[in-house]
Amino acid sequence: MGVGYLPILFIGLISDFISIRVFSAKAMRTKQINLYLLLISITDMFILLDTMCSFTAVGFGYLIKWRWLVQMSEKIFPYTYPLFTTLYTLSVWTTMFMHAHRYFAICYPFKTGRILTLRNTKLFLLLIIICAALFNIYSSFFWRARPCYSSIFKSEFVELYNINTSVRNALIYLYAYLAFVFFAPISALFFFNFMIILEVRNRTVWSKKHLVYSALENRSRKVHAEMKPDNSVKYQSMAREISISTMLVAVVCVFCHLYSWIYISSRKILWTVPWQHVLVMANQLINACIFYLFIDHYRRTVAKFLLPCRYISKHPIDGPSAVTEETNLQTYETTNKKTSKNAK
Repeated sequence: MGVGYLPILFIGLISDFISIRVFSAKAMRTKQINLYLLLISITDMFILLDTMCSFTAVGFGYLIKWRWLVQMSEKIFPYTYPLFTTLYTLSVWTTMFMHAHRYFAICYPFKTGRILTLRNTKLFLLLIIICAALFNIYSSFFWRARPCYSSIFKSEFVELYNINTSVRNALIYLYAYLAFVFFAPISALFFFNFMIILEVRNRTVWSKKHLVYSALENRSRKVHAEMKPDNSVKYQSMAREISISTMLVAVVCVFCHLYSWIYISSRKILWTVPWQHVLVMANQLINACIFYLFIDHYRRTVAKFLLPCRYISKHPIDGPSAVTEETNLQTYETTNKKTSKNAK
């Protein structure tokens, strides 16, 4: 990876830092989905740092003729390569299980309070991290560094060589990596999001019919005004569900479109191809744009970092990002009590 990717890399690191700052806030950590997004942002940031140490440093060292920088990058590559594969697997699996969590929360709402708790979500994320590390142990036995002579620097140098001589083991790992890191997550993402969109659509249609029938039965302008879609708690909750589902579907579409080019861009699959790192950076930048469009707290944080002098907010940076459903329900009940008292 050349030095020309440095601006993109730094922009990706800035967007990762902002995402971590937003999703690690106290008010944001109470939502299970934000924990998944926090872990994805952390893994993407470490992937970019791994890219800087493994590829960008090599290109920069050859450009300015710093032998020690190139030599250091070559020596640490046997350790940064398995770290990259582990982080990449962790990012893919976290994205898949985030949508699985969303699927069970929407399609099975009566079981979410017992199963999808905050404690269980943290334990599940820890289990994903352990499984990703165990799955990529074999990649730590691929590369080693040995001394050699460099004709460019005219001195002693180190070179990388592949110690994996077993073709069968390499093919097994290759097909397992393709199956569990690409084909299975992509299929699961399409299934989960299709079911989520179908369930949200059915709920929206049912809520509209319920409001129409209730308005026709009451025959009162006051009741009819109270049951408008804009003032209904059900419609506010449904609009929030649709907004979150749309954001997650957009993240999945970007994820599938960008990461698929890693495997179909060349007939020969190379796990160390620099384009893989470029696509990770592009994925993170587009995700940051999606978060900026759909999350109010993310927009306020971006404004706080980019325009600190002009930033004026009514809420602190760790304040709530949106009115919760419980507060909506309380206000709806109080307004109903006031209207009933006035009617009496």
